[in-house]
Amino acid sequence: MDERKKFGEQELDRALQDISNHLDEKVEAFLLGGLAMIKHDAKISTKDVDIVFSTPLMAKSFIDAALKTGFQSQKELTQEYLNLETMIILVKEDKTRFDIFVERVCGCLIYSKNMKQRAEPLEYGNNLTVYVSSIEDIFLFKSITSRPADLEDMSKLALMGIEWAKIEQEAREQPQSWKWIAKLYGRLLELKDEYKVNSPLISKLKDEWEISQSIGILLGRVETAPITFREAQEVLQEPDEGFVLKVLGEMEKKKLVTRMNGKYHPGKQ
Repeated sequence: MDERKKFGEQELDRALQDISNHLDEKVEAFLLGGLAMIKHDAKISTKDVDIVFSTPLMAKSFIDAALKTGFQSQKELTQEYLNLETMIILVKEDKTRFDIFVERVCGCLIYSKNMKQRAEPLEYGNNLTVYVSSIEDIFLFKSITSRPADLEDMSKLALMGIEWAKIEQEAREQPQSWKWIAKLYGRLLELKDEYKVNSPLISKLKDEWEISQSIGILLGRVETAPITFREAQEVLQEPDEGFVLKVLGEMEKKKLVTRMNGKYHPGKQ
């Protein structure tokens, strides 16, 4: 069980204001996770702050200022947090913790232009503007992790009048969208089973999930050696030739594979 200390809005706001006071230039950042949910009145405390920067330069300015306020870089991480692929994790003596990302979050989703447009600004002094992500974007990011606490957070966000179409659109517009459609679908099933939240996206994404799952299986095989159509059918253990053709067609369309001399080779993504 994770027994790390939780922090409320005022404590975290003070930490951000303190960092702002030590900045020598204007910095913009985007909030995801716990503090963003607090700002949406979806929870009252959080164990850490997920914060995303558009450039390494802005991240460095923020980190340098944070170090001046008593934060230190955490060297030893659990596997759970290594999987999130943060740029750096900053921890203060009182256990205040910031997880720092640059553009890509958890090594997966890009913090996109549309996400930035949906986010609402908060000013911390003259030099730090922090944008609070929309509930839809927070939900999507939590859907690609495997932490149990994130599933609970997803249930809270879903009850806030979430716009499912925005989540679907963002997932589709992400690079390697087939991966995120599959991840999202799986988490929505978990959400339904665990918290009785029945998203309309479940029925909408089911067919694509089956294709995405098959794409993932075939990609692993193609990376080993090129395969024929029949070999692809055997790998998938799929009697329906039309479905296998559909999967391979999607892979070609997404440039995940190229077909040469009757075989499917790794593509240029």
